[in-house]
Amino acid sequence: VCSGQSIALSATAASGTTLAWYDSPTSTTALSTAGNYSTPALTATTTYYISVSRTAGCESDKRIPVTVNVINPVLPTISTVGTTICSSGATQATKLSVINPIPGTTYSWFSVESGGIVLATGDSYTPTVPTGVTNFYVEATIGSCTTPTRTLVAVTSTPVPALATVLTPSVSIQSGQNATLTASASGSGETLDWYDAPTGGTKLLANSTTFTTPILFATKTYYVESNNIAGGCLSATRKAITV
Repeated sequence: VCSGQSIALSATAASGTTLAWYDSPTSTTALSTAGNYSTPALTATTTYYISVSRTAGCESDKRIPVTVNVINPVLPTISTVGTTICSSGATQATKLSVINPIPGTTYSWFSVESGGIVLATGDSYTPTVPTGVTNFYVEATIGSCTTPTRTLVAVTSTPVPALATVLTPSVSIQSGQNATLTASASGSGETLDWYDAPTGGTKLLANSTTFTTPILFATKTYYVESNNIAGGCLSATRKAITV
């Protein structure tokens, strides 16, 4: 049976005998002295015992065990990988996964907390989501038994910021001087980071629209990158500024 359900147990007594149901092999208090016994709502596998009597007080020395297996699917835990993503367009694909899926369990993915249509079944699901927050819900099923609730999976998709607008695309100075470089972010909630290389490299300054170089004795190129603070998304490339 599923967790939280009861079940009617039944046995047929032979002619001239009576039956009694117990909750242990040695209990002296019968749960029922009829052929049928309805259990309470069960949340764990439970064993009951039947004894046979021919006359009052003459009971069998052994009881027959009857085990009721309770099926209790475990509410799934979902990995955080794929729940925070950067979107290069109006929509973006991501992959969601169950942590340590249990063999024999079917996982079903929904867009609503209860009811609704199954979007997919399996240990993982690869939806395409718009920017913003999209909620999914996952339930576990073993046979005909399903978790009473579903696990919420919130996917946050943040747009990739546009390239920075460079206000000083090329600066000329004399050897032994420094220069102040200026750029602006294109969207709200975006900041600018300054680097010494087009990819990787060293972050020279974070969260600033201006960067003052050290004293230079040769031509040098610096790079500015847009950063969406809320989602941690970076512009596709960095803008170069040559001094």
